[in-house]
Amino acid sequence: MTQGETNDFLRDIAELKKRERSSGLMNDRKRKTSNDDELIGAEKEDLKLLEEANFEDLCDEDKILVFCKKLLLEWKQELDAMENSERRTAIGKQMLATFNQCARYLTPLLHLCRNKVN
Repeated sequence: MTQGETNDFLRDIAELKKRERSSGLMNDRKRKTSNDDELIGAEKEDLKLLEEANFEDLCDEDKILVFCKKLLLEWKQELDAMENSERRTAIGKQMLATFNQCARYLTPLLHLCRNKVN
């Protein structure tokens, strides 16, 4: 299928299948270290804000940012806790693809909240 013929969810499923075939069996230790390396500056600042944040004292943009980031982090931790055998099932792949799609769709909102565009 071409880019216009598929939606994001199906593209994520296809990416998961490709990664599974190309990488073979990747152990959890390698997966966790590769995810830690992917943190960029903005994400590190967001994590710092999450840890230090008193929710009531934050401006509206920061409240949205903290709330969405906390939910995404909890969801990601839940998915990381899944066993590899569970990830390889159709339901596991669907859960991972849904997470990736949600994270990708929230990126513009989080970017606007970080920059506090008026």
